[in-house]
Amino acid sequence: MLCGNCAAFDMTQEMQECIAKGIGDETDAWATIDAGSLGYCKFLKFKCAAKRTCDAWVEGGPIKD
Repeated sequence: MLCGNCAAFDMTQEMQECIAKGIGDETDAWATIDAGSLGYCKFLKFKCAAKRTCDAWVEGGPIKD
């Protein structure tokens, strides 16, 4: 029941570009995204790392290109 395999976890290129924009230029956004395998939870509306767990988990993910 990891975020990284949840049907609500969006890891598309478009979403990762949005996350990178939100992180900004002060750090290496793509290194941060890669290190945490970041994505966006469409249920709870926040960015999260793929290895986190959640009670709202639904089988069948993540959402990818």
